[in-house]
Amino acid sequence: MTAAGAAGLFVFFSWLPLYILAVFQIDGLGPTARLLLMGLAVGAVVLVPALGMGMTFPLLTDLVAQPGEARARDVGAAYALNTVGSIIGAALTGFVLVVALGTDRTLRLGLAINGVAALALVALAARGVPEGSPEHRRLRLRVLGGGVLGACGLVVALVVPHWSSRFIDLGPTIYGRGKMSPAERRGFLDHAGGRQLAFREGWNATVSVWESAAGRTLKVNGKADASDHGDMDTEILTGLAPAAARPNASSALVIGFGSGVSARTLADVPGMRRVRVIEIEPAVLRVAGLFAGVNDSVLGRPTVTAVVDDARSALQLDGAAYDVVVSEPSNPWVAGVATLYTPEFFRIVRRRLADDGVFCQWVQLYQLPLPVVATIVANVRDVFPHAELWYSSPWDLMVVASGRPLRYDRAWLERLFADPRIGALSREYLNVNRPEQYVGHLVMGDAGTARLAGRGAILHRDDRPQLEFVAARSFLDSDSPGEVFDSLVAIGAAADAAAPPEALAWALSSRRGDPAGLEYVEVARRAHPRDDRWTFHVAAMRMSLGDSSLADSALPRLARAGDPEALLLAGIVAAKRDQRERARRLLGRAIAAGAYEAEARAVLAALAARDRRWGEASVEVRRALAAVGSTFRHPYPRDWLGEALTALSLDGPAPRADSLLTMALETRPGWASLYELEGLVELRLGRCTEAAERFLTLLDFGMARPDGPDLVARCRRGLSP
Repeated sequence: MTAAGAAGLFVFFSWLPLYILAVFQIDGLGPTARLLLMGLAVGAVVLVPALGMGMTFPLLTDLVAQPGEARARDVGAAYALNTVGSIIGAALTGFVLVVALGTDRTLRLGLAINGVAALALVALAARGVPEGSPEHRRLRLRVLGGGVLGACGLVVALVVPHWSSRFIDLGPTIYGRGKMSPAERRGFLDHAGGRQLAFREGWNATVSVWESAAGRTLKVNGKADASDHGDMDTEILTGLAPAAARPNASSALVIGFGSGVSARTLADVPGMRRVRVIEIEPAVLRVAGLFAGVNDSVLGRPTVTAVVDDARSALQLDGAAYDVVVSEPSNPWVAGVATLYTPEFFRIVRRRLADDGVFCQWVQLYQLPLPVVATIVANVRDVFPHAELWYSSPWDLMVVASGRPLRYDRAWLERLFADPRIGALSREYLNVNRPEQYVGHLVMGDAGTARLAGRGAILHRDDRPQLEFVAARSFLDSDSPGEVFDSLVAIGAAADAAAPPEALAWALSSRRGDPAGLEYVEVARRAHPRDDRWTFHVAAMRMSLGDSSLADSALPRLARAGDPEALLLAGIVAAKRDQRERARRLLGRAIAAGAYEAEARAVLAALAARDRRWGEASVEVRRALAAVGSTFRHPYPRDWLGEALTALSLDGPAPRADSLLTMALETRPGWASLYELEGLVELRLGRCTEAAERFLTLLDFGMARPDGPDLVARCRRGLSP
């Protein structure tokens, strides 16, 4: 029965993501209804194997202590055998088999063992029973049933296709919550546009690294926990915020490695002599090399050490004192993580801090309502009497706390941001060009967090861990993070403990055109109508929302004044409207004025490709790729490069397109569309085998070229594509 139930799991598992997506497509469902529906699915998966395993012990007892002959020692032996088997089975499965073989093969092994055991017991039960006897008639149905179920388990273990690690890594309850069309649902299930670079089932979690056109992402149990693109501001500020509050820190402890950017930031702090990393899952450390481009191979530095352990036990075993401690666990609604948000844990942290040490706790605002955030802040303040809230984006907070009042030394901040490595990270991802701009990332000071802590409505302690369950419920039915951020800013302002409005607006404009900070930038523009910075950023943000009225009225004036960013944006607007000559003039002036050259060159390449000026387009693509960046300040101009490369690949000189695509893939290897274009160029060059290889590469990204086989077949017959 256990084998048959587990065999059914293989069939049901392929339908589980579709079921979860369907649950989130139903309008009007509250969190309780969603939990019940998902619980129903879990029950369906677990029920039959659980019944089978539950029957094992009574059957074992019946075997070793038969009715009428049972002795106490026989029953005790059965209990002992069952207990020892359970311990060995749990340890062997969780720490050896799953890590070595993976969940799929481990389950198949269990199926095979159960199936063989069932068939062996069936044969043993039928052995020596005369056919036609009363005993034979009594056992016949049981023997046949047991044999069929055991055989089913064996067949499934040997025949059913293996689970795809792409499928295991979907995370539908996190990323499949919005309305989807059938095509969008298919793309989601296929992970369209992303390929899996690594997949490891570790002792505590499943860890994977994905690559797409945007960059690389670290996933833990299907949830994105770090990346080398969209999360960079948070990863940097988590390390930078406590270092800024603790002048001349020389030692730091980081709980949770992630992509390694926070550890790298702390290791880059001037005067930092020792950084220790605690990571509970060794698989996270093993994939760190895939993020070497942003973590600078920090684990290889002599000043950095890493230990694999639970944070609580590691902190209690470590007798050293640290100037800075950073805790960056996953979201509180993830099972087991909420224990890192209790006052008891924060007391353990404080014992590892130097007297003037600073603690930093990362808090994710997505799917967390204000009372939950207030509870976390209240728990921190229970242990650290002085606390502030800083932010990297409207979705991520840092609680910076200490046993002493937090003061910021100007000389230290100047030294910190003057460091070439820290300065570059701050400029490119935090929009901090000068030390005084850093305060723009402050949400509220000490007085503000005191007010916020009073709104904590949840009792969360080691002996009453309510946060994990309240946060999980909120995860299924929560306010948008923007609303929570706005509330926090208002609380800080009311307590007269927030960043000045202009500084806040400047920090929120770090991603050009991102409308998340539009409300605050609008306030700064109204307060300073003659300051063209605010006019430019409001125009860019409104354009991303489809409103170009301010851009049309203000950009020409700013461009005439020679502002490089305004010239670039005006050129982009003209290019989007297909005003080619005007766009070329503006972009040429933008480059001369010092604007971001890669983006300007990419737009010029697209304009040249529209005019079929292939030589000019090729030159501009090369120049763009030579100057390309991949930061918030200097984003990768994928759309414009994509337009130029597509035109060159389809209609331009094939050898030139081939060379440019190779260059582009060196800068962005996860850009799936380029492999398709490479395949088409290979066909034009008559390289049929290479074209087939490029089309096959698309499958790694969950994509396919439907006419690919026909195109390759035509190529091999000497026909044009």
